[in-house]
Amino acid sequence: MRNMTIFRSDSTPQIGDAQKFGLIYAQLGFYVFDWNLHGGPYKREREPTSNMDTELKRKLMAMASIPSLPVKFTELKEMANV
Repeated sequence: MRNMTIFRSDSTPQIGDAQKFGLIYAQLGFYVFDWNLHGGPYKREREPTSNMDTELKRKLMAMASIPSLPVKFTELKEMANV
């Protein structure tokens, strides 16, 4: 399988940089939730601050199997039982 690069490496934060992670991914058009890995609920920390770039959206939609959740992120403040 060919490695598909979704994000430029200079636009993504380094591991452990949660504040920068949230800011950058919100700027890319994603909803960002906390990382409480011990059962949640996971709370929304950021909403998208801009629309997702057309090229990024195209790359995401071209992935063979992209996970999806039956929720409306615009209405979701926290998520449990994921």
